[in-house]
Amino acid sequence: MIYYLRLMDRIFMTEHKTIAPKEWLTLFEISQALSSTLVLEELLKLVLQSVRTVVQADRGSIMLFNRIEQTLYVKASFGMENKRELINDIKVEKGIAAKVIELRKPFLLNGDLRDHPQLKTMEKWGEVKSALSVPLIAKGEVVGIFNLSRITIEDNFTEEDLSLISFFSGPVAIAINNAQLYNKIRNMAIIAESERDRLQAILENISNGIIICNNNKVIPLINPMAVKILRIDRPVTNTMTIDELFNQQNDLKPIYNLLTDFNISKEVFIENEFNLNIKGESVYIKAACVKLFSENKKEFSTIIILEDHTRMIQTQKVAAWHGMARHLAHEIRNPLTPILWAAESLLDADIKNSPDFMKIVAENSNSIVKEVKRLQNLLAKFSSFAKMPDVNLKTDRIERVLQETIDMYAKSPMNIKIKTKFQPDIPLVKIDAEMIKQVLINIIKNAIEAMPMGGNLTITTVSLDKMVLIEISDTGIGIPANIQDKVLEPYFTTKESGTGLGLTICSKIISDHGGHMKIISRENEGTTVIIALPAEMEGTKT
Repeated sequence: MIYYLRLMDRIFMTEHKTIAPKEWLTLFEISQALSSTLVLEELLKLVLQSVRTVVQADRGSIMLFNRIEQTLYVKASFGMENKRELINDIKVEKGIAAKVIELRKPFLLNGDLRDHPQLKTMEKWGEVKSALSVPLIAKGEVVGIFNLSRITIEDNFTEEDLSLISFFSGPVAIAINNAQLYNKIRNMAIIAESERDRLQAILENISNGIIICNNNKVIPLINPMAVKILRIDRPVTNTMTIDELFNQQNDLKPIYNLLTDFNISKEVFIENEFNLNIKGESVYIKAACVKLFSENKKEFSTIIILEDHTRMIQTQKVAAWHGMARHLAHEIRNPLTPILWAAESLLDADIKNSPDFMKIVAENSNSIVKEVKRLQNLLAKFSSFAKMPDVNLKTDRIERVLQETIDMYAKSPMNIKIKTKFQPDIPLVKIDAEMIKQVLINIIKNAIEAMPMGGNLTITTVSLDKMVLIEISDTGIGIPANIQDKVLEPYFTTKESGTGLGLTICSKIISDHGGHMKIISRENEGTTVIIALPAEMEGTKT
């Protein structure tokens, strides 16, 4: 408002000392209109109404200029109802509008346009006797054109009329610019609100839990599925911190540790799986954390994505146990048949009179003992698999465990050469040393058995992508391609006396350490077993 009052004072002190009180009142009304609203249509309508009273005109319009498309469209007008001039998106190519925009100066047009020195090529003005066309310029850019014309009014517009309108063109242009900015912000807010509602609807209905945590550890968003997956039974607000959410429930401590470690690390993505006991319920949760950085890269928000794998894991366990039960029944049935035959043979009355009686008894007894031992071995393996002890993780050097295991085979057949290639300064690992040693013994034993004529056994360690890799390679007979995918399945074996649980147990132990095991083999060339264990985030071997 102060700006417009100063403008009026400036007008008064210069060339408009003869303006009537009524006109001064109108100018004051214009200044009020410019500061009264940010709604563009209302603003322009008020300006035109006020101008119409101080400068008489039959027609008037304010046209806004689209710089990108080089078009004009009438945003407010009077005296032009149902007229061709109201057509929007007028291409700025030629005519008065083009000249006003090009020269960025006002035009006073009286009589035949062809008499004007800069508009000689224009067609006759038609029914219009006099016109004013003033550019509206804000921040150095043309935002529109202010047009007034007289058709029935006999007097032409004067230079004083042009000067008066020109004085207000700047404030009007600034007001238009502000109103357009306001409209843009308002539209963006409407779109943002709509997108927020749409996002909220999506988050409330997806099967994943979503938690967003900002730099201050505050959780502005947690969707209902996250509350359900984490079994949270207390109210959750958008001002709660991750400490309040997780620390009040000790069952969720592992996920809290993952998140806090991730936030202080340089990683942008991390994921892990947890078997948690939440309020007495065994729950399997997969958690992934992603960082979203601000433009200055100094601040970030963390998105935590949760998946409840409990039902899937339980289904897999049931299916696995069903499969193992069927296989176990089959394996037990196999030795029972020769045991039954041997027992029936011993019960046969005729053999008592046979001269080979003792021989028959010995053979059948040996057969029974052999098959019973086979059953005992099978049941022992099954028992060890079914009752796997919990891993007792401690920080250790993997090469120490490897060397102790290798030393056990120092007296292996001389035709087997064991070579080691340990990477210096390999990161530390958190392992149950005895269980890892059990895995290594099983794999090395298989490798030696695969090289009956001798060969090379090479054990390598390497650090890669925050994992410590152990590669155990032999030059043995290899594994046929058609069964390589089955070697880690329970009870699959190619050995006559094997139970098919050795490698399955090995794979389970490595999985319990947060790692994985892979077997690569070429028939008649050899086999490589790769064990990947998570490296310790803090510290390396020194």
